[in-house]
Amino acid sequence: MKIPRWIVSLFYVAFIAWSLYGAVFPVERTYREAESIYRLELPKMKDPLEHIARRWIRYWTHWYDRAKQRPGSIPEVERLTEYINDYQIDGVVFHQAFSCRTWHSGIILQAQVLKKIYGEIPILILEGDIVDISSYNEADTHHRIDAFVETMEAAKCKQ
Repeated sequence: MKIPRWIVSLFYVAFIAWSLYGAVFPVERTYREAESIYRLELPKMKDPLEHIARRWIRYWTHWYDRAKQRPGSIPEVERLTEYINDYQIDGVVFHQAFSCRTWHSGIILQAQVLKKIYGEIPILILEGDIVDISSYNEADTHHRIDAFVETMEAAKCKQ
C-alpha cells in the first residue's frame, strides 16, 4: 500500500521544519475533523444517545457561536484561535491543494482574519497538489520555510 502523496508532502514539510529549526506542529486542522470533547463545552448528561447528539450538534455550532461574538470573524478562525491560545503557537502554516480548491477556498480569508486578531502573526501558505507532484519544488519549499522561520523569530523578538 502506498501512502498518498499529499500526506508525504505535508510530513516532509513538517520534517524539514523540525530537522532544520526544531519547529513543532501541535495541531493539524485541514484534514482533521475530530475534536476533543472538553473543547465543546458539553453539559453533563447520563443518556449516551443524548450525549452523541449534543456532541455532534455542538461540534458544528461551537465555533459559530464564538464567531458571532467577534465581529468580522468566521468559525474556522475561531477554531484556530483556540489552538493558538492553548498551544501558544508562534505561527500558522496552511496547505492549499490545487486539486481541492473548494476545500481550501477560504484560506486567504482565514489568514486575513487571523492578522486582524493577532496583529502580525507569521503565516505561511504552502501550495501543492495532492495528485500531481510536478508543481512541487524542493528548493522553493526550503526558501519559504526559511523565510517563515525568520519571520517568526523576528516577531518573537518584537514581543
